[in-house]
Amino acid sequence: MEETVYLDIYFITNFLMDLLCLKISARIMGERGKTSRFITGALIGAFYSVASLAASEKGFVFAALWILTAVLMVKISIPTQNTKELIGAITAFFLSVSLSGGIVEGASNVLKRMSGVVIPYQLLSILLCITGLIAFIPFSHRVKSLSKLQCIKAKLCLLENEYDINCLIDSGNLAKEPISGLEVMIISPKASCASLVKRLTEERILPFYCVEVSTLSGRKLLFGVRPSYIQYKSKKTNKLIICVDNELIPNGEWEAILPAGIF
Repeated sequence: MEETVYLDIYFITNFLMDLLCLKISARIMGERGKTSRFITGALIGAFYSVASLAASEKGFVFAALWILTAVLMVKISIPTQNTKELIGAITAFFLSVSLSGGIVEGASNVLKRMSGVVIPYQLLSILLCITGLIAFIPFSHRVKSLSKLQCIKAKLCLLENEYDINCLIDSGNLAKEPISGLEVMIISPKASCASLVKRLTEERILPFYCVEVSTLSGRKLLFGVRPSYIQYKSKKTNKLIICVDNELIPNGEWEAILPAGIF
């Protein structure tokens, strides 16, 4: 029995399925890829799927080409830093492809047994892809907004000394100096300006402030000073307190934590 395959529907189905699986793989790896790269990777997969229909033999060469195409799709779509991450992304992609295919096949069999209605495999695939991609929209918007705020390089001025400092903007940083109500910037002891901040508070060169913060080990008191200013692009302010602490700074490239509404 011959089966009629409509290339346009087949292409769209494979494109949407590949796009969904690439996004799922990126989510598993905790990576953020550009939409244009996801689309490019999915297009490569869809073109390969259509081309594979014309293959007369589907042996070892066909399997090798399929694997190479999948690797290329992942490499283009998902940013990885090393070979280990690339292998993890490829593994996640193959798992997502297998799971999505199993879900569609299982749903088709269940509907057929329960209602006797045979829903085309490609239609179920498209419905699954559309549902999955719609589910990713809130996540994508959230990641986009976080990426704009996550890390900035600011200029900090203390007693006419200027420092470039990498800051993580943290919406969970709600610490405030109780009397003035000024928000608090937490600096790592490894930051270039940390030694000066400590000296200013210990030697009382500038008026110092006392701030109570919550940590994993409990509540603690930090002592800080008010800078001349902190500047990011054209925005400049001195309405904050600078404190040094090694427990509140996450591991990574950040030298300081800023409150979300400071700029």
